[in-house]
Amino acid sequence: MDADQLVIRIYYWRGNAEKASAMFFFVEFGEGDKILLADSKDLSATVQFEDFVYSEPQLFPLRFKPSDLPKRITLMMREPI
Repeated sequence: MDADQLVIRIYYWRGNAEKASAMFFFVEFGEGDKILLADSKDLSATVQFEDFVYSEPQLFPLRFKPSDLPKRITLMMREPI
């Protein structure tokens, strides 16, 4: 465990990146267990998930969560030009 997160490794994904609820990820946990997991807040909150999403250009839509957009837009508006 690192910062209260399990150590995981994501090998591959399947599904539609335009619809996060239809996404599945093949994940290996530190103990050696391997499982196909549906996208969830627990999974998407991990550093490994973020690294994996940024390494796969096809997963670009998953980089931005709808709940983050208002905050990102506000921050962008505050930046000096």
